Amino acid sequence: MSDSAAQQHQHNGYPEGRRQIRRVVLLTNPTAGKGRATSLAAHITAELLKHGVDVVGNYATTVAETRKNARAALADPDIDALVTCGGDGLANLIVQEQAGTGKPLGLVAGGTGNDIARGLGIPLDVRAAARVIASGYTVMTDLGLATREVNGVSQPERRYFASILAAGIDTRINARAKQIRWPGGSAAYFLAVLAEVAAMRTAPLTLSIDGGEPFTLEATLCAVGNTSSYGGGIRMCSHADPRDGKLALTVVSPVSRRTAARNLRNIYTGDFSKLQDIVTQIQVNSVRLEMPDLIPAVDGEDLFPTPLTVTVAAGAGCFLVPPPRQYRAQTHKTN
Repeated sequence: MSDSAAQQHQHNGYPEGRRQIRRVVLLTNPTAGKGRATSLAAHITAELLKHGVDVVGNYATTVAETRKNARAALADPDIDALVTCGGDGLANLIVQEQAGTGKPLGLVAGGTGNDIARGLGIPLDVRAAARVIASGYTVMTDLGLATREVNGVSQPERRYFASILAAGIDTRINARAKQIRWPGGSAAYFLAVLAEVAAMRTAPLTLSIDGGEPFTLEATLCAVGNTSSYGGGIRMCSHADPRDGKLALTVVSPVSRRTAARNLRNIYTGDFSKLQDIVTQIQVNSVRLEMPDLIPAVDGEDLFPTPLTVTVAAGAGCFLVPPPRQYRAQTHKTN
């Protein structure tokens, strides 16, 4: 549907409004979640049909095939929106093609973390998610954009992300959580957190903020957020707002196992009031970071090695979210 036909207005300079959603492409990986994605896709299809939304199923098992399907859907004028049925990794794949196009993306949470949906106030329940998609309420958001650097030169290799870029202990937590087969979901992340807190390793981190002089410090983790959480709701970038044209940077200095364990609840909720001597949170326009021997993750998926630079792709995101009052209440709560 064309933007002119949508009911558009602005909030904090970001367009939002209701569009008519008549036909969507549903993108999913039938092998994900031990086949759970297939049953979830059938469920969301049935729910959308109840709301009068025609669903074109699109199944792919490889990255290349998934992105090809996304490009085809974006180019089809009869498709009003793309919908992912899966986790943050699948949504991240689609965002690589969808960023900046203005065609909305709906999210049906079927992954381990589902932090992109959380950060945008999108319900995790399938029926509620179907209502959100059918309502057609669309908002433009920022995205993060990571660009690789080799020998001091920026490379063509880059990656958009909708939630958080993580490097340090959080990267190791993410990798460990993926290896845990039971329990799944947020519980897997919690067990991974306990294991990594017991090890509590640090690494040298070199940062350059907003083009300033680089400086190096020993750090437990570095997180660059577009939205507030990763790992199934860990609010490491609690000061993030996906519609402010900024990135939320969180750096955690070396911390003892005892202090980390004692403050796990506060870390999960994003309350760092008792950790101000350890946790630094600021908003930035860009940040260059280097953390040797660690592969950062974006939206829960492995990225490329550092050094890399993260910038804001202002207004490049486009998502179907709950209508205004619900949307603002949820994003205020989660961000």
